[in-house]
Amino acid sequence: MNVRKLGDGAFSICEWLARLATINLFWVMFTVLGLGIFGWAPALAAAFTVLRQAFLSKGLIAEDTASLFTLFKDTFKKEFVPANVLGVIIIWGSALLYLSGRSMMELDTSMIPRFILIAVVSLFVLIILLIFPVRSHMKANVRESIRYSLLLGVANLQYVFFLVITMAFIIALFIMFPGVMVFYGASLPAAVIMNICLKVFKKSGLQPDTI
Repeated sequence: MNVRKLGDGAFSICEWLARLATINLFWVMFTVLGLGIFGWAPALAAAFTVLRQAFLSKGLIAEDTASLFTLFKDTFKKEFVPANVLGVIIIWGSALLYLSGRSMMELDTSMIPRFILIAVVSLFVLIILLIFPVRSHMKANVRESIRYSLLLGVANLQYVFFLVITMAFIIALFIMFPGVMVFYGASLPAAVIMNICLKVFKKSGLQPDTI
């Protein structure tokens, strides 16, 4: 009996990993379809939406590939413009903060501006981690998604810290085993982030599509 349970558990894990690899494949396909620069953000939004539905229903294993693809495709088309707006904000903000940091290092500025920059970078990272799950869960517009991500993150810093540590472990895993990133480079971080964010939403009393 124990051997059978162990076998069933191993099969479930393998099936779950296969579904996760499938979502990652969808992300790669639709990113390429959007010519890379215009595809990564809506594809990521679609991945979060698919994962959210799976986690809120019967689980990722219960979802068949055809239904996952349909939801992914529909979300990609629906989110193409707003997700790309978020993508531009993320890229522009990241570049601006990076250049600000480099300028401070070269000019040898005082500690106060550096502390301010560290605070701004921390809040920016917080928003990046939460914004796609927030938009997927709450169906908020771009401006509201940014605001809700900031408020929820600041109000649940313990979850954010745990999320940052988990992302660091995942990045380390990808560095040590690059082959893992090929199959789970987008879907694994998205699954972890979505799972933790759903706990934040539940703790905050936020139901789907409401705020």
